[in-house]
Amino acid sequence: MNTLRWIVLVMGLLGIPSIFTMVVWIVRRVKKLLKDLESLMNGTKSMIRKNLINDYFEYEERCQNGGSITIEELDEWMNRYKAYHNLMGDNGVLDDKYKKMLDFKNKP
Repeated sequence: MNTLRWIVLVMGLLGIPSIFTMVVWIVRRVKKLLKDLESLMNGTKSMIRKNLINDYFEYEERCQNGGSITIEELDEWMNRYKAYHNLMGDNGVLDDKYKKMLDFKNKP
């Protein structure tokens, strides 16, 4: 019995309960940060998707009216598409627009 008391005393002096409390706090904090990160990712995906679709329709209209898009515009659109695709995975609407964007650069 004295040995058990001694072990509990030593563990208390070493701060074992404090370490456990700290681990619980860290786990809760990490869970909150992961939830916040997921919210930021969802917001980022929405903004990128909106910008991609808006720019696509602008470029499509320009090309249909005899204009063209610059290589820089195409490159910037493709970079955003790749970032969105990495976050989201396959997306039928934007995958279709991606294929059509490849044809825009060939138009005068």
